[in-house]
Amino acid sequence: MAISRDILTGVRASMILLAALLAGGTSAGAAPAPGVAYYVDAEKGDDANPGTAPDKAWKTLAKASAAPLRPGDRLLLAAGRTFPGTLRLGKDVQGTKEQPVVVSSHGSGRATIDAGKGDGFRLDGCAFVRVCELDVAGCGRKEGSDGSGVAIAGTTGTNKRSVSQNR
Repeated sequence: MAISRDILTGVRASMILLAALLAGGTSAGAAPAPGVAYYVDAEKGDDANPGTAPDKAWKTLAKASAAPLRPGDRLLLAAGRTFPGTLRLGKDVQGTKEQPVVVSSHGSGRATIDAGKGDGFRLDGCAFVRVCELDVAGCGRKEGSDGSGVAIAGTTGTNKRSVSQNR
C-alpha cells in the first residue's frame, strides 16, 4: 500500500508544528497567551488564598484591589454574590489594546458591588481595562451617597460594557 506524497507532506508539517509548540514556539500570527485569572468570592473566599482558582478565591474587594493585574489578566467576581465596598484599580493596572485587563462576573448571572455611600468601582490612571457583566449598587443620594457608582479618572482605552448601576 503506497502513501501519497501529499499525505506525507501534511504529516511532516504537522510534526514540525507540534515540535515547535512543544519547544515553546508559536506560529506567526498566533493569539497572545491569556493572562492570569484571579477569582473573588464574597461567601466562600479567603484573602489568605492565592485567588487563582474558584476554589481558592479571595474574599474581599480590598484584596482584589491589590491584585497584580497585567495585560490579559482577568479579575472575576463570583456571580450571585454581593461584594461590599469599593473595587479600586490604579495606575499600576495597565492592559494593552490587544490584551486588556478584564473585570467581570464568573458563573451564572452577575456579581454585585454594593458601594454603600461611596463609589462602587473606581478606575484611576489605568489603561485598557474592560469592565463587563457586573451590577453596582449604592444607598442612593437620599440616603447620603456621595459616590458615582463607576468612577473613571485619568484612564485611557477603558470601557464599561454591561455594567448596571442600581438603586
